[in-house]
Amino acid sequence: MIESVTAQTYPHWQLCIADGSGDTAETKRIVDSYLSDKRIKYKILAENRGIADNTNAAMELADGDYIALFDHDDLLSADALFEIAIRLQNRGGDCLHR
Repeated sequence: MIESVTAQTYPHWQLCIADGSGDTAETKRIVDSYLSDKRIKYKILAENRGIADNTNAAMELADGDYIALFDHDDLLSADALFEIAIRLQNRGGDCLHR
């Protein structure tokens, strides 16, 4: 999942991960290897709060204008965010000029 985001052709993204899995050692090791990319934010939750609260915790880390939700096993094609940005721009948004 992380690699599919970092491989995006559109560079203006932010990946916010709130980890409530309880398996933090392995997950933290994996995520830490990507944290040199400042567009990735990672927070370990004290407990699994369920999908809604875990998602809200991730959204609290975000500071962009748009949010897309996906799970740890979801993948994006390399041009997914670019295609979304083009469509938003065509609808009057200025997301390509940030």
